[in-house]
Amino acid sequence: MARFLLLALALVGCGKVTDPDAVDGSIHGDGTGLDAHVGVTKPVAKLASVAIAGAGATCAIGTASTGPGTITYVTSWSINGFPFTSATTTTLPNDTLPPSITHTGDVVACSLFASNGIDGALSDPARATMGARTAFLAARDLSAPNPSNGTLLSIDLDTLQVVTIGTFGVGFAFGDLAWDAKNQVLYMVDGQSAKTLYTVDITTGKATAVGVHGLTDMRGLAIDPTTGRLFGDLGLASPALVVLNTTSGAATGIGGTTALDGLVFDTKRALMMGLVAGGSAAVVTVDETSGKTSGAHIIAGGPNGVENSGMTYDAFTDKLVAIDEVGTVVEIDPANNYSSFARTTLATTGIDGVAIKLPKPE
Repeated sequence: MARFLLLALALVGCGKVTDPDAVDGSIHGDGTGLDAHVGVTKPVAKLASVAIAGAGATCAIGTASTGPGTITYVTSWSINGFPFTSATTTTLPNDTLPPSITHTGDVVACSLFASNGIDGALSDPARATMGARTAFLAARDLSAPNPSNGTLLSIDLDTLQVVTIGTFGVGFAFGDLAWDAKNQVLYMVDGQSAKTLYTVDITTGKATAVGVHGLTDMRGLAIDPTTGRLFGDLGLASPALVVLNTTSGAATGIGGTTALDGLVFDTKRALMMGLVAGGSAAVVTVDETSGKTSGAHIIAGGPNGVENSGMTYDAFTDKLVAIDEVGTVVEIDPANNYSSFARTTLATTGIDGVAIKLPKPE
């Protein structure tokens, strides 16, 4: 078996079987080389996870090998053409790339070596290019009087590259964004402008009014992916937490008194989380039935903490990400008692809203 694995790993580096006599990638157990007529058929490998940077990757059996006896599989990987030998095991040996390994634009490939202890066969590589973890940003012009014509931008949460998409065409100051993954819709509230709920075209940035909610200084926006309810949080009024009608924009008060600069759902823990901005910024849990907050965790920030900001939950990496008006990017780890660090400071300023783009649930 060890001889098969060494031979399989050597073949994976090439991505194909190079013996001109080989037809199906089979390897005969007597050491005589490749043989198109042995008992184990060539498996088909597939990448079973979404190819997103920072999310890792998992190799699975697309088509199983057939042959006599018990057939087992071992996975091998390459990243950008170089062998990667530190994969972990989820189902098959070495079938999982750790999340921290993959980055935007990386080409990952996995191959399966199937063996019954006598004969073996190596799959062709299954390849994918890792896509960006994209989040949308809502920004205002810090040099202009509030509210100014807001701008929609995108950021790659792996590389932190920011791209301008376009202007909203409406006033924006201290508002927020929320991404509805089920319907693939981006919502926006304008904060201290027209007191209105909008949808935003993610290709042009143009905002289209859903309806007026009539509440001043709505700074937080989040959608419950399970129920589809859209929540807003007010910075200067009580009740702080409201639910918004996605057809009319009308707001219905829930309760609570905590002013939040960011609002988001942690889908792994089924919790609504809020960001309390300022010099001693903190993340809190928000009860969506009462609006009450609990469990404040102080987070890192820039020289002035985290001020006038937005927050999103990165489901690919299980991290909360906050970005404030001076460009401070803070990463928060819910799995590690909400430990945090200021990752960088962007050149882009005026950011008040953040929402990660997630694929439509299957």
